[in-house]
Amino acid sequence: MIGLSEDFSSPQTNAIGDRFEWLRVALANLFDTGFLQRHIRHGHLEAHFADGTQAQEHLLDAIKKLKPGDDVPIRSVAWRTYNVLHLHYVKGLSQSETAVQLNVGVRQLRREQAKAIHALVPLVFGVEPTVTPGNPPSTSPTVPAANQFANHPGLNAQALVRPEDLVQAVLALLDSIIQKRDLHVQVSIHPPLPVLNCNAMIARQLLVSAIDWMLSQMRAATLLIDLSAEGEALTIAMRGPAEHVNLEARPAPAGLTTVRDLAEMADGSAQASHEPSFVTLNLTLPVSKRRYVLVVDDNDDAIQLATRLLQNSPEFEVVAASEAEDALRKVVTLHPACVLLDVMMPQRDGWEILTLLKAHPETASIPVVISSVLQQEALARALGANAFLPKPYGEAQLLAVLRSITLPGLPVTTA
Repeated sequence: MIGLSEDFSSPQTNAIGDRFEWLRVALANLFDTGFLQRHIRHGHLEAHFADGTQAQEHLLDAIKKLKPGDDVPIRSVAWRTYNVLHLHYVKGLSQSETAVQLNVGVRQLRREQAKAIHALVPLVFGVEPTVTPGNPPSTSPTVPAANQFANHPGLNAQALVRPEDLVQAVLALLDSIIQKRDLHVQVSIHPPLPVLNCNAMIARQLLVSAIDWMLSQMRAATLLIDLSAEGEALTIAMRGPAEHVNLEARPAPAGLTTVRDLAEMADGSAQASHEPSFVTLNLTLPVSKRRYVLVVDDNDDAIQLATRLLQNSPEFEVVAASEAEDALRKVVTLHPACVLLDVMMPQRDGWEILTLLKAHPETASIPVVISSVLQQEALARALGANAFLPKPYGEAQLLAVLRSITLPGLPVTTA
């Protein structure tokens, strides 16, 4: 796993400011025990933590200790301090999402975040959280290099995640480790795969930890990863030649405990076993049975209308994009059941987006519905649209069109 570029080899690491910085970076990589292990060595903190797993447990426990009692007012500073840490680092919300939850601006959140991390220092290291003169703690925590793959389309926390994208992103992250151990990875995908319905950051850290654990259990050979879905669950099955034997005869390794904890946090499960010469690890994650409709419209009212009309539908869920680049990115990332596309948009209009979608092999098969106040159904179909939905429309009209193009054989009725 990729580490940070910061150098913590200085003998001054024991200073309060350095401990604050060490803690800030550790929290940003809370669910990457491999990184935490290296971070301990870089900070010369072996006396505090035996390994990455113990550091993770210690940090999680320290955050729990900051949780106020039920008698403390919910709007108190104590609850704010706890929620800043819990929402951002434990639950995996982004800074902007955490700010919304706490009803503060992002800039204020960063200040609160620095104060909260500072409050953890005595719980983690047993020292008073005072600031070294002339060296105040940073109030603008940045995304560490170890988490840069979080920018991969569709892999941000609380985002919709395609499992095949998730696997490919994590394998790219671990590529140097895989090559160093002279291993190979073979991925088999059994389509169609639904979109994951869990916290994206937790799912990503789960897969990193799971593959890392599998690699640690294998001798030089091929790791097989099989993705399949049945009902409301996705299964990621891993199998490879075992370096060790009889997993059940000894306590579960710390790495496996982390995998199981992360799977539970993702509302899934993880089961490992050793055959005479093979080790297997099966991850089960919840998926969404609802199909995604990408509504592309620069009018917020139009997006809100479609969202409201489908909010109680067991079949469809709205994903929105208000400009062309975002729409094209989400189409490639999510492969929605269909695209509901407005025509009159700035920069690139709906006709250009439609042409681009139908010309690209990866998106040509995705149904597109042109929805406009302009009565141009013939033009829409000539350019490749699968259906036309005139504005304004109601729930019955919208559902009829969506069902007709996602369930072939049903007649299109927009009246």
